[in-house]
Amino acid sequence: ITRRHAKSFSFAALALPRPMREAAYVVYAFCRTADEAVDAARDRQSALEALDAVAHALDTVYDPSRPLIWTTASLTRRLVLYDGGGFYA
Repeated sequence: ITRRHAKSFSFAALALPRPMREAAYVVYAFCRTADEAVDAARDRQSALEALDAVAHALDTVYDPSRPLIWTTASLTRRLVLYDGGGFYA
């Protein structure tokens, strides 16, 4: 998403250490997804419903009752935050 839609953001992010850069890309992708959902809405109510759907999708990442999604997200968080020498906090 960042390489295709945010060329200057993607380029500027190269100044960050890799784990922080990857985390920044994830945050940007989430914000871009929410922004596009609102932009595509035909009215305020549709925009609110679209944001609710995006928030629900994010909630599933932290829901341990959905083991495949939860463990994949947990693993991804560890990989993004691990630089080979230690974890970033």
